[in-house]
Amino acid sequence: MSLVGTARALAALARCNDDIAKTWGIAPGEREAVATEAQPRGDPTRFVGPADYAKAAVARGELGTSAQLWTIDTDGRVSACRTVIPSGSEALDKAGCDAARLRARFTPAMGRDGRPMTSHTTQVIKWELRGAWQDDPAYRAYVRQRREAARAEG
Repeated sequence: MSLVGTARALAALARCNDDIAKTWGIAPGEREAVATEAQPRGDPTRFVGPADYAKAAVARGELGTSAQLWTIDTDGRVSACRTVIPSGSEALDKAGCDAARLRARFTPAMGRDGRPMTSHTTQVIKWELRGAWQDDPAYRAYVRQRREAARAEG
């Protein structure tokens, strides 16, 4: 069975991917130049954790999920961080970037020329406040209200 239009669909998907990469500040040819992707050193779930939860965000009961773009330098450190999908809390988004710069370590990406190169990776961070009080209906209503207010603000 032949799938009509598959080549056009794949080309459109590649263009879309390139457009997103450009929007995020990634050079168009970077992916093609990478022979080996950067690999996390150690357990990546320890790069950003509960201890990084911003105190101000805890006090306001903020939670959410963000996606961040990390620039991994040739020494394997996160040299830059950009929140590409915000959690709804600036304090949490900043805390994720701060923790990544502090703790995240990678074996750097290797270019097709065999040399280490700067590369990018995305990381999804889910910020949750753990505890029995999370199941309290009043708290859940408060969180829903905060999310709705944030969406209304844009």
